[in-house]
Amino acid sequence: MTSHRGLSAIVGTVFLVAIVIGALSYVTYSMNILGNFSESLIVEEKRQADKQSEKFDITSVEITPTNKLDGVITNSGQIPVKIKTLWIEETGVPDTVQKFDIDQNYCTWEKIEPDKRY
Repeated sequence: MTSHRGLSAIVGTVFLVAIVIGALSYVTYSMNILGNFSESLIVEEKRQADKQSEKFDITSVEITPTNKLDGVITNSGQIPVKIKTLWIEETGVPDTVQKFDIDQNYCTWEKIEPDKRY
């Protein structure tokens, strides 16, 4: 019986080390998840702020004699704007919606006349 002296202390130490390692792993994992969440909040907040800074003006739109769409767009916001699509609906005529693919970038305070390819 004397050969088992101190065995309970060793078993208790092993359990304590296992519990401490598990707790530290959980705390590290939680901190990582919290860091990722904070980073995604910062990115979303910046996206929302950029969205509020977008502003562009369509100063003129006309149809040329060759039936082409011509217009002038000025980016008066604080960030670059990309205009991908322009939808035009004729008033007074039912179901006449036309889609034009613009796909052009406009830098801050840049004034661009789109190509007369529409």
